[in-house]
Order: sequence, then C-alpha cells, then structure tokens
Amino acid sequence: MQELALAQRDFAVVPKTIYIGGGTPSINKGSVLKTLIPKLNKTFSQETLTEFTVEINPEDISKDLLFWLQAHGVTRLSVGVQNTFTSMLFNLGRPFERPLRDRFDLLKRAWPGRLNLDLMFAIPGLTTAILKQTLQDILTLDPGHLSTYELTLPRTHRSTRFGPSEDTLLHQFEIIESTLKAAGYTRYEVSNFARLDHESKHNMKYWQFESILGLGVSAHSSITYTDSQGPIQCKQWTNPKTFTGYQSLLKEAQHPLANTPLESDTHTKQLFLIAHLRKHSGLSVQTYEQAFQESFESRFKPALVRLLAQHLLICRNGSLSPTPQGMLILDSLLKELFSCLDSE
Repeated sequence: MQELALAQRDFAVVPKTIYIGGGTPSINKGSVLKTLIPKLNKTFSQETLTEFTVEINPEDISKDLLFWLQAHGVTRLSVGVQNTFTSMLFNLGRPFERPLRDRFDLLKRAWPGRLNLDLMFAIPGLTTAILKQTLQDILTLDPGHLSTYELTLPRTHRSTRFGPSEDTLLHQFEIIESTLKAAGYTRYEVSNFARLDHESKHNMKYWQFESILGLGVSAHSSITYTDSQGPIQCKQWTNPKTFTGYQSLLKEAQHPLANTPLESDTHTKQLFLIAHLRKHSGLSVQTYEQAFQESFESRFKPALVRLLAQHLLICRNGSLSPTPQGMLILDSLLKELFSCLDSE
C-alpha cells in the first residue's frame, strides 16, 4: 500500500481491473488477502472496476475464504490446479495431495462460470492418459477460462533430461487444444482459452498494450502514453526482486515511474507487436499506423511478403494474425518482423 500511495501522489491511478497474484496470496487461510483487499476497496471505487481477480491455490480453498472474497468485491478466481495427479504435482514441487473432490465441488458451487484454471503441460513423466484425465477433471468444474503453460526448466536443472521431446510437447498441446475446442472454448491468445465473454479483461490490457501498474516485489509495470501530435511512447520497469531491495525503493519516497526513461521508438514498436500478435484477433494495421504514424506495409513489407507466402501470417479484415503454424513459432515470426526495424 505504501508504493500505491506514492503512485497516487505522483500520478493519477484509476484502475479498471485489479489482479492479485504472481505468488501465493491465498496462504495462511487468506490472511494476506483479508488485510489487503479491504484497503484496496477503501482506495478504489467498485463502480470503476470491470474485473477483480485473485489467485488462489487448490490447497487453500475453503468455504469461508471463497464467500469472504465474494462479499468483498472479487469477481473472478484464478486457481493454480496445474494437474490433478499426485505424481505430476510431486514433479512440480507442489503439495502432492490430489486436490480433494469436495474442494472442487465447493469451488464450482461458489464461483459458477467465473473461474480461471491453470493447466501445465510438458511436465516430466506426463503421459497422454494423465493429460486427458486431467483435462476431464478440470472440465467438470465448468470454468469460463483456462490458461495453459509449458513447464520450462533451466538447462542445468536435474529434471531437464526427463522432459518431453519437441514432438511430444506439440502433441500434448494439440490434445489440449482439440479437447477444449470440443468443449466450447476458443483459443483467443497463445496460451489462453475462454468461453464467449469470459476472456480475461485484465490480461487483455497487456495484449492491447495498455497501461499496467504493478505493485510489490518483482512487479512489472508498463505505462503507455498516447499523443495525437506524436507516436505512442512507453515506460517499463521491474521492481527489485528482493524484499530488502524493495524496502530501499520505498524509503526513497519516489515512485519508479519518475526515474524511468522512455523506451526507444524501436523497442516500443517491438513490444507493441509482441503484445498484439499473441492474440487470435491479431494486430489491426490501422491501430499500428495510428499509434506510430507510419505506414505498416512500408515498414514491414519485406518480412510480410515472406511470412504471408509461408502461411505463417494471415490478413483478415485489416488485421494480421498468426496462423496455427505461425502460433507454434511465434518467437521466430516476431524476429522476422523485428528485422525490418533494424534500420531505425
């Protein structure tokens, strides 16, 4: 709250969405949440919020906590299920008690349709049978939204040699995508699936390259500036990764925004492309041209010719988006586009 007070002192903060997560805020029976949320509710009007999400771990689910969150304005839960098999949770270093069925049932009754569930694949030892059963377990909760993550380990990690091959990894994601599509979910972003009107409003702000203020240790912020007289500009920073460093930041009594330089025009364009091309709806050419006051085709023509010919990009109704093949190699696709910015 001290960092938020500094931000409010130095610039206007009127959030449309709030997301409490990036860690384990539900530990200790939600004691952290029960301290933080009432303070946020006193600071911000519920009338201006379109979405209020809180992350919670399966082992922290309780009837009291769920109904307390509802009563205090939380509209959406993101639950880190990851997998429903003891062996897989053990391999992830998570509490390896298989999530209790009564907790799942309680979650479904208390938050019908307003759930995001996290699913992880590429776990060492993950079989097709376990993946399919986990998907069925998750779908019994009838979530409105699902986030999928590939487990990425450092090369030096002892479990790296047990990880899946590239072909296995792609096969696992194909199973996820086909199962969720058959269940009525749309892949609206590289890693995210949702039923109609259940897309994450908060995450869409990242992918629309809107301003996000992160608070706390290691929190990342991205503030964009639009001006009809010039191209869009951006500031980004990450808070200290240790509590000691974070305390030092607060003692300075000046918000990081004040000392953060603007990103270069080239880097801002790169960030813009990364954000928009993650979405199934892609990048509106008109939006780019309005943001940067230049012709998109003139800037990126060499890469566009190659990527369209290779069927990695598709143009629909004035927007460019990756094809299914392009989504699989999105990093390489973006590097092709970035090469057209090298001359700046």
